[in-house]
Amino acid sequence: MRSEKKNNATAWKISFFALAGIIALAFLILFIKIGIPKDQPLPVAESTKTSQEASSINIKADKDTLNKLIANYIRKESDPEAFKYQVILNKTIEFYTEIPVFTKDLQLKMTFKPVPLDNGNLVLKERSMELGNMNLPASYVLNFIDKQKSLPEWLMINPKKEEIYVNLHDIDLFDGAILKVDTFNLKEDDISFKLVVPEL
Repeated sequence: MRSEKKNNATAWKISFFALAGIIALAFLILFIKIGIPKDQPLPVAESTKTSQEASSINIKADKDTLNKLIANYIRKESDPEAFKYQVILNKTIEFYTEIPVFTKDLQLKMTFKPVPLDNGNLVLKERSMELGNMNLPASYVLNFIDKQKSLPEWLMINPKKEEIYVNLHDIDLFDGAILKVDTFNLKEDDISFKLVVPEL
């Protein structure tokens, strides 16, 4: 029973996780939860210690590797009957899905600019939206997404500001470990994270 509940919770996390790109989070959980595909090289990892953090591991990766990891994760873990989506790291975070508008399902493409914060979390700022021939405000679409069931607590959508706040610190990892963003520059393909592990 516990295993079944845990699998259901993970499935919901996957759906909205990618939604924001949510890609930054998708990538992070991929490393921890399911590992690396056989044909993909491991990201460069380096252990560091500072006076403020007991122990940490720096993780670097490129967009090509992350795109394959995300696609692999979605293919393996997504429920075929659930929310369908695609996330691609390009010059921005690209999110693709379909949403119901009146009597039709329209193709949606949204792009987000990732902005790392000083506290190690991430804000995804909406940059563009294409929804068939419809001209709807991004706030309308984000409000629709925000009303979906089982939205993870660490993913907060703000339709008015047209952005998504990704609270990496609230992701349940292991033994109190937390994730922090160091850099997330897609244009320069400079992406790095820090996994902070408390002392035992």
